[in-house]
Amino acid sequence: MTLMARNTSSSYNRVVLIGNGLDLSLGLKSRYSDFIVTNIKQGIISAINENTHFQSELFSLYKTNMNLINRNETIDATEKCETISEIMDIISKIKTFFVFEPNHSFFTEIISQAWINNWVDIESLYYKNLKKIFEEQKSRKYEDKNYSGLDSLNNCLSHISSELTKYLGKEQNCFNLNPILNKHKQFVKKLYRPHNKLQLELINKPAFSIPPEKVLF
Repeated sequence: MTLMARNTSSSYNRVVLIGNGLDLSLGLKSRYSDFIVTNIKQGIISAINENTHFQSELFSLYKTNMNLINRNETIDATEKCETISEIMDIISKIKTFFVFEPNHSFFTEIISQAWINNWVDIESLYYKNLKKIFEEQKSRKYEDKNYSGLDSLNNCLSHISSELTKYLGKEQNCFNLNPILNKHKQFVKKLYRPHNKLQLELINKPAFSIPPEKVLF
C-alpha cells in the first residue's frame, strides 16, 4: 500500500508492506490444516448424530457398528480437535464404528503431509502429482496414453477449492473484526505521524487529514 501527499513542489511516499500470514496473526483459522480438520470434524459429528453413513466429495465415513459408541463423549472429543493429529486420533478410536476413507488419493496425500508436518502445501503437492502423471505418460505411444489420473487429480482440487471457499466464508463471517478495526485506526494514525523536520515540510496537511477509518488495505 502506498500513501502519498503532494504540495506544489514535492511529494512524500510512505509504503507499508504486509506479508503473508496477516490472516493468521489476526487469529483467523485459515490454514489448509484448519480447513481439513473442520471438514472431517463436521463429517464425524454428522454421521454420529444421524446414525448413518456420511459422504462428501472428499471423504466418506461408512457405519459398521454404532451400538457400542458413546455418542456424547465422542462428539465432545471431536469438537475439541484443533490439529490433524488430534482428528486422526479420533478416527483411530472410532474405527470400530465408522470406517474413514478419502475419496481421492490426492486428498489422502494431503492429509498425510498435514499429519506429519502439521501444515500442508497443496499447490506444491498438486504440481508434484501433475508432473508425475505427465512423466509417466511421456514415454508411451499416443494411443496408449492414459490421463484418467489427471481427471481425478483435477476433480479433487476442484472439490477442495469449492469446500475451502465455503469454509473461509463462514470463518470470516464468524470473526469479530471490532478489535482489529480499533488497532487499524491506531496503526493508521501512527502511519500518518511525521518523524522528522523534513517530513513535516513535505507533508501537505489537508491531504493527511483523512480519518483513519477511511484508509483501506
